[in-house]
Amino acid sequence: MAIVRHYSKPSLFITFTCNPQWPEIKSSLFNNEQPSDRPDICVRVFNIKLRQLLTDLTKRGYLGKVDAYTAVKEDQKRGKSYFHCIQNKSTYILWNSVGCNMFFWTLLNSTHEIFH
Repeated sequence: MAIVRHYSKPSLFITFTCNPQWPEIKSSLFNNEQPSDRPDICVRVFNIKLRQLLTDLTKRGYLGKVDAYTAVKEDQKRGKSYFHCIQNKSTYILWNSVGCNMFFWTLLNSTHEIFH
């Protein structure tokens, strides 16, 4: 509530969910394993991608300058990890749907040195 009082209403609400079909997860499994058999791999990959997403959005300002944000990350016992973020922005970068989809596709499919 203090952030809303100081910076006004949030500008963006972002949800980020773990996808068990990510290539980094699939390549780390043995022959007969499913992603649900190895939640440790799923959580590790999710955390790496989440850190990269937060860096890109807050420090690099890919969608505009961030004044403040509040974030919650949750891990379910029998489900996937997910993340919710509310951001306040003073400046915006205008995106059309093609540009925004390409940005997130590139971000999520980027390679990380931890897997090589």
